[in-house]
Amino acid sequence: MISTWLLWFLIAVIFAIIEIVTVGFFMIWFGVGALAAMVFALFTNNFIVQVSVFTIVSIILLFMTRKFTSKVSEGGGIATNIDAIIGKIGIVMEDIKPLDEPGLVKVSGELWSAISVDSKLIEKGTQIKVLQVKGVRLVVETLNSEKE
Repeated sequence: MISTWLLWFLIAVIFAIIEIVTVGFFMIWFGVGALAAMVFALFTNNFIVQVSVFTIVSIILLFMTRKFTSKVSEGGGIATNIDAIIGKIGIVMEDIKPLDEPGLVKVSGELWSAISVDSKLIEKGTQIKVLQVKGVRLVVETLNSEKE
């Protein structure tokens, strides 16, 4: 017959595996609850006490960490890679000519090929804002341009 502490350990491992293959922080707390029940199983053979510890610890952890885990799961995190440059302010290093002829801009210390959002001339030295990325080019507008 399998020991109850070993049963709780196996349950914790199963919850950990499920957590690894799923996207949110949900199953991990049941795994921690199973580990707490495993510790209690070392001191008592009362299965009802063990199940109660598992349930109470799991529910408490779920409610205490719900705000944190919802932030992490929703992906409202930090923009990375190319997305981090969108919205940044830069300066034109080489004129951006009309009709989508690219110029050169400097944004966050890096040089980028850029085109104007409205296909108009943007002269060297003008401050710009990055609106989007198309391939390897930034689509920019002058910083003081007014939206119509």
